[in-house]
Amino acid sequence: SAILKDDTALTECQTAEKWKRIRNDRNRRLAETDYLALSDQTLTDGMKTYRKKLRDVPKDNSDPDNITWPSKP
Repeated sequence: SAILKDDTALTECQTAEKWKRIRNDRNRRLAETDYLALSDQTLTDGMKTYRKKLRDVPKDNSDPDNITWPSKP
């Protein structure tokens, strides 16, 4: 029915917006540690792991309403 299609489209749009906000949040968290990844800095293994986990947030989480963020070392 048309209503179902409209509801589905709305839900898909809302979900896409949630993922966009999550990616923006992830990018902000990465930016907070960018200075540590400069060539004149030594990145600790913990920070390398943290940054990798941040980059993997969208693929490692299937529910945009229940994101598991890694802990910053």
